[in-house]
Amino acid sequence: MCEKSYTSKYNLVTHILGHSGIKPHSCPHCNKLFKQPSHLQTHLLTHQGTRPHKCEVCNKAFTQTSHLKRHMLLHTDIKPYSCRFCGRGFAYPSELKAHEVKHENGRCHVCVECGLDFATLTQLKRHISSHQGPTMYQCLECNKSFHYRSQLQNHMMKHQNVRPFVCKECGMEFSQIHHLKQHSLTHKVFHSYSHNAIH
Repeated sequence: MCEKSYTSKYNLVTHILGHSGIKPHSCPHCNKLFKQPSHLQTHLLTHQGTRPHKCEVCNKAFTQTSHLKRHMLLHTDIKPYSCRFCGRGFAYPSELKAHEVKHENGRCHVCVECGLDFATLTQLKRHISSHQGPTMYQCLECNKSFHYRSQLQNHMMKHQNVRPFVCKECGMEFSQIHHLKQHSLTHKVFHSYSHNAIH
């Protein structure tokens, strides 16, 4: 199946169940199913109101470290979710989705330099000309340059080793959402291969 190894039989069996999609651990409050007991334990914190992972900047608390890491992006001004149409960065996938819907409906007239929104494309074009010359954002670590500040912020996560995107299948962490999506495909390919091999 895969090359992972475990010292205990219990952990190996739990891991194999994950490959088969079996989720034997059920929440007694809402019946949500989980592959591993540790995932269930983390979920139970939401019912108890316990949030052990606290933000040191604003004191907002979370049940999982991955949620806290994603929240911290707001304070660092890192926006890892980039619009596929204009490259503008967003802190949350919900913000990106709402923004991209505007593009798809032909209603998005946002300046990628400063974020101002305009009612018409003509107004946006007039505004863009007010920005003097092509601004370049340069990384102080490696001197790489970017057209948009959000692109530089995404790049800086590599230097800072910030990896807020966690694979639910194997726990691998990524600095960019599209890297996680690419990685997730390997699990899908493996699952379909295993399924076909069985039949």
